[in-house]
Amino acid sequence: MIRALAAAVLLAALVGCGAPVPPTAPPTVTVTYPPRTSTPAVPTLTPIAVRVPSIAAESSLVATGFNPDGTAEVPPVDQPRQASWFEPGVEPGDVGPAVIYGHVSGRDGGASVPGVFARLAGLGPGDLIETDRSDGVTLRWEVTVVETYDKSRFPSASVYGDTDGPELRLVTCGGRFDAAARSYESNVVAYAVPA
Repeated sequence: MIRALAAAVLLAALVGCGAPVPPTAPPTVTVTYPPRTSTPAVPTLTPIAVRVPSIAAESSLVATGFNPDGTAEVPPVDQPRQASWFEPGVEPGDVGPAVIYGHVSGRDGGASVPGVFARLAGLGPGDLIETDRSDGVTLRWEVTVVETYDKSRFPSASVYGDTDGPELRLVTCGGRFDAAARSYESNVVAYAVPA
């Protein structure tokens, strides 16, 4: 079963995902996320941090889900160095694609500053990502590909769809900044598998 095919609009909801100024409210979108069909055999191990050494990206992880209007919740733009884990999905290390969001830029006081994933588009195959769990275990991931997608053509099935094993996705905004819409026109996605 595809975990979030109905979430085709989730990445459009990364409004403010690195916007140099706080965005206007996103359009109202209703997203239905299917419930999990099985219970994990072991207690849930919460992801608590992410590191991408080759681009000097490091952040603790906060759990985010959906906003009341059904859009994806991401850290506030005034916390551009904070990454979040999409908690309604899977935990990193479980079967399926775990998704971590981070800003490409944001606001610190009155100034525009780089976000935690400012250099995500510069990753390449073989680059390593590490995620820490609440039990003290660090999982290592290897990037397979990094893609940039126009937000109107975001491939939800590829990002959120079922996989045969554990996988990881890092997602941020990218491409050209549309000043009128106060948002970036694209999303950058790094796909990774266990190293």
